[in-house]
Amino acid sequence: MSVSTIGVIGAGVMGSGIAQVAATKGIDVILLDVSEKAVKTGIDAVKRRLSAVVTKGKITPAEKDAALRRIKGTTGYDSLEPADVIIEAATEDYDLKTRIFKQLDALVSAEAIIASNTSSVSITKLASSISHPERVVGLHFFNPVPVMSLVEIVLVRREQR
Repeated sequence: MSVSTIGVIGAGVMGSGIAQVAATKGIDVILLDVSEKAVKTGIDAVKRRLSAVVTKGKITPAEKDAALRRIKGTTGYDSLEPADVIIEAATEDYDLKTRIFKQLDALVSAEAIIASNTSSVSITKLASSISHPERVVGLHFFNPVPVMSLVEIVLVRREQR
């Protein structure tokens, strides 16, 4: 599966960090949060971090600008429809994450991968809340995401037959 666009739900520290890493690797990002203010705060954090990376000489100003152009902010779930992978990076609250997963289930294609950045909620339990649980995965990024080159991958536990 080729991934050209990801959706990130939650523009906080983790979500904006995930968006930054993806965008600097050439992937288009749809960054979603509950308010325009939250989305702007997340994108501004990416701008600040990328500016610091430019100052250190690790990327060029043109690379920074290209990465920022790849990030589109939104408050509407329908904007996530073209995403190949959606990574939920919301607060560690099972009910909230389940609501998000159910919204995604009704919106994105059956082939889209839905991931959670959770470190404490059961991926198997989250997966059971949607119609295609086999497409759910845990992608636990470590903080700070742009600095830590480490992701824990958690697969859905299958029932023994």
